Amino acid sequence: MKVIDIHAHILPASLRKSFENGEPWYGTKIERNSEGRTILTTGSRRNEMSTPEYWVPYEQRIALMDEAEVDVQLLSLNPQLLRDSDPIDVAASACQSVNDEIAEAVSARPDRYQGLGTITLKDPERACNELNRIMKDLKLHGIIIGSHIDHTNLNQSHFFDILKEAEKLGAFILLHPLSTRAKPILNDYHLINLIGNPMETTTAAANLIFSGYMEKLPNIKICLSHAGGYLPFAIGRFDHAYYTRKDVSDSLKKKPSEYLKKFYYDTITHSDVGLKQVIDIVGSENILLGTDFPADMGVKKPLEWINSTNLKSDIKEKICHLNAERILAIH
Repeated sequence: MKVIDIHAHILPASLRKSFENGEPWYGTKIERNSEGRTILTTGSRRNEMSTPEYWVPYEQRIALMDEAEVDVQLLSLNPQLLRDSDPIDVAASACQSVNDEIAEAVSARPDRYQGLGTITLKDPERACNELNRIMKDLKLHGIIIGSHIDHTNLNQSHFFDILKEAEKLGAFILLHPLSTRAKPILNDYHLINLIGNPMETTTAAANLIFSGYMEKLPNIKICLSHAGGYLPFAIGRFDHAYYTRKDVSDSLKKKPSEYLKKFYYDTITHSDVGLKQVIDIVGSENILLGTDFPADMGVKKPLEWINSTNLKSDIKEKICHLNAERILAIH
């Protein structure tokens, strides 16, 4: 069965080159620890990459894909490098560099790689210009964005303008957790990832629903990382609030659960039961296979896992490749 992985990250080759030259990468300080893991510091944001595989070049990466039985990866920038808070000129240059690099990787091996670009979200004019270049000139499929913009939620008017342009262009948007804002209470036991990441995705999706943006953008293509976080399981609570609180229902024409199927969701639940529940709630047509490669919290053998579930064969086919082929026109 063909496997298309829509959630697979890169550490740019340009960043690796900057490290070798002892230089920062567009304002990001780069270090490597004794285990070969990368440590990135951008302003006050400090992140440690969980595996040394982030340093594997595109050519050698294919062997890892073969081992995982993945045919095609939809490449996207590691979210710790998303430019939501840099000076705008630096951020724009970083985005352009990454987008050119991913497009080059795709051009060299279109049979194995497809790509998503990245844009700086603070300047809507620059964001829309780069989005057009991503879609029209570089022939990528869309963009990856974070769950907030420099610690502010996504229900901002200028961000709506960017989403409107993305809808017009038919861009696919992978929405990914970014720098968990609840960090002070999640420092132990890797809770910043285990709880914080799904919480960020849920918060971002809730803002897109309750702001009315999902209502106003009927053809927007947004895929929620990690199977939507807590959104599918919290939707009953959202609906209850819709009927009881004016501040929840003011911008909505329908109850929140009516908007669930307007999103797409990756498969990263780490649970047969969890995946089945998400499918039951949002429908198999909205599920796309994702691994979070090469993170340690990723899914190492996605096809083996999907095949081990009791899902019907036609649903497995949809999840593994048919939905991606339909939604992103990947063949």
